Amino acid sequence: MGASFLGAFAELLAPSICAGCSGPGQGLCEACQRLLPSRVWPAEPPEGCRSAWFVAPYDHVLGGAWRRGKYYPDPTAVDAVVRATRDAVVGLPRVDAVVPVPQDWLSSFRRGFNPVDRLATSVAEELGVEERRLLKRRRGPAQASLGQRERLDAAMAAFRMREVQSPERILLVDDVMTTGATATACASELLCAGAREVHLLVVCWAFA
Repeated sequence: MGASFLGAFAELLAPSICAGCSGPGQGLCEACQRLLPSRVWPAEPPEGCRSAWFVAPYDHVLGGAWRRGKYYPDPTAVDAVVRATRDAVVGLPRVDAVVPVPQDWLSSFRRGFNPVDRLATSVAEELGVEERRLLKRRRGPAQASLGQRERLDAAMAAFRMREVQSPERILLVDDVMTTGATATACASELLCAGAREVHLLVVCWAFA
């Protein structure tokens, strides 16, 4: 009785909202869940990637949920997107390992968790392969402030391998694809380390 009362009181002070539409709900409301894709979709792969796949466009409810989870920050919103992505990963190429794109460590420290790592772990479990954190990231300028050529130059300088050797077939996992600079830079490192194929999976594709 006491726990139930406290839960109701907490809900009164800070009511739960849907991560996708900001209406009432926990995680994603029923209306937003009906909009979730049942599969991933192919897209034009960035340079260095054999194929590229996305779950939803950036302006979809999943994009809104991811932005809330990442910038609010709200781990419940991130977990809702992670579950939706895991349910949609059918038809992907066969791979040996899932590799997350490393995030800025300071941002992850301030947030208290790493959204892309959560995403990669869940996808690897669903595919039945290992997750390998093969890449490391150096701090640099925020890519949102850079043009396309500058983004690629900055990305190529930002990522390095943690290990000497890469598995042959890699699924590179990131949250959002815009210019493709990050994926190209990460794929370049993995291919130089021995990968034969690098495939890309993102939650959202920000079409130009």
